Amino acid sequence: ARDPDRYEHRGPRIAPARTLAIGDPQAPFDTVLAILDQHGALGADGWLASEVGLISMGDHFDWGSPGDRALAGEDGELLLRWLAAHPREQVTILVGNHDLARVGELWDVSDQEFRAAQEEADLSYLRGDEREAAFKRAWPRYFGAELLARDLSTFRTSQRTLVTHLLRTARMKAAHAHQGTLFVHAGVTRHELAQLGLDERAPPEVIAGALDAALASACADLGRRPLAIAALHQPGDAEHEGRGMYYHRPTLGDGDDARRLGGERPWRRFHPSELPRGLTQVVGHVRDDKCHAELRRWATRDEAVDGPVRHLIVEGDQGRYAHGAPEGPPTDAAVMIFVDNGMGKIGAPSDYQLLDATTRTVARRVR
Repeated sequence: ARDPDRYEHRGPRIAPARTLAIGDPQAPFDTVLAILDQHGALGADGWLASEVGLISMGDHFDWGSPGDRALAGEDGELLLRWLAAHPREQVTILVGNHDLARVGELWDVSDQEFRAAQEEADLSYLRGDEREAAFKRAWPRYFGAELLARDLSTFRTSQRTLVTHLLRTARMKAAHAHQGTLFVHAGVTRHELAQLGLDERAPPEVIAGALDAALASACADLGRRPLAIAALHQPGDAEHEGRGMYYHRPTLGDGDDARRLGGERPWRRFHPSELPRGLTQVVGHVRDDKCHAELRRWATRDEAVDGPVRHLIVEGDQGRYAHGAPEGPPTDAAVMIFVDNGMGKIGAPSDYQLLDATTRTVARRVR
């Protein structure tokens, strides 16, 4: 079951009767399959059941401790190949910042160079500022040691080859529209819509099409320079962390982790008031702990927890951040549904919720 050569293109299937959205699958391949099985999504052959569609929300790499790196690197590729082997009409694969980093921050890095830099990064990450300065002198192309020690810790060049292929063949997408909902890794604000020449009332299908076209245009230079999407996505470099629509998250500007809003775009934070009114979008990218810290004044719970689907509803200058899927939000509200539920942090597959993409409700488990 763990042989990547098993996963070759499957033949066409009937149109799915139900579609699930799965948040950032940064976890062992077997865990991903177990979660899908809990929701009755797998057939007896280990593939998705013919009546089930799936939207993977991006970020298929980089999980676990340093001791997990070899397995995590293998499993990320295995999962992507498994997803891509299903018909396009059954499985939608969205790109996340960890996927884009393979063709962005790490676009020309060899396995040998990465291992050497990561060895120094591990020491720096554990020992503080003095070692960090030494790392930056030795490896000036990287913003900091944390990038290799934690953020992109399971990289290998075969992942880049796979991501490049999936981007060039448009098997990986920037966004997807389904039943009046926009699905995109970290969400869009009015800024992104303006850069695309769209009004904030543009329908999800139009937004998804414009984002896919922008990504396709950027992919024309794959392999020649780090992939960037003008005014939308900038990979990290020696001076900056990665910025833009695949890195950003909402903040109310309170708490130690908040950043000053404003300045050069694209950035890594946005105020919830920037979300397009009347648009419901499903996102991955950010777990409950970060959302809770950034949206504390609007949070309905005192503590963060991994596992549940969550949502943010914004009306004017007021908002509410809560667990579960939204129930009948006002038609003029901006709505975000979060489905990165900390897959690598949960105690058991039964703790992890998926979203029914058609009904916009928490998917029912059958096991």
